[in-house]
Amino acid sequence: MTEQAVGWTRLDASGRAVSNPCKVWGFLVVTGAVTEQVVIYDGQDAGSGRLFSTLYCAPHGVSAFLFSKPVHFDSGVYVDFIGNIDEVTVLWEPTD
Repeated sequence: MTEQAVGWTRLDASGRAVSNPCKVWGFLVVTGAVTEQVVIYDGQDAGSGRLFSTLYCAPHGVSAFLFSKPVHFDSGVYVDFIGNIDEVTVLWEPTD
């Protein structure tokens, strides 16, 4: 299930968080029992997207990855869950 509104998108499985160019302010990751990873791509999917970052998350909690200035994504945002990730919230705004 994906919940989307201008300003944030919550994912509970790997998928596209934003389909258009945008500015990203950060990511909130909720994890399960062990240390896990989330891979972020500037693009529509993992195969054609440009790797932005791999986020390493502590077990049993929420890891916040927040930026002091927004990061521009040219082709949207794709989030790839690696392991036991419960959810990822992408904080974003549309580009002008």
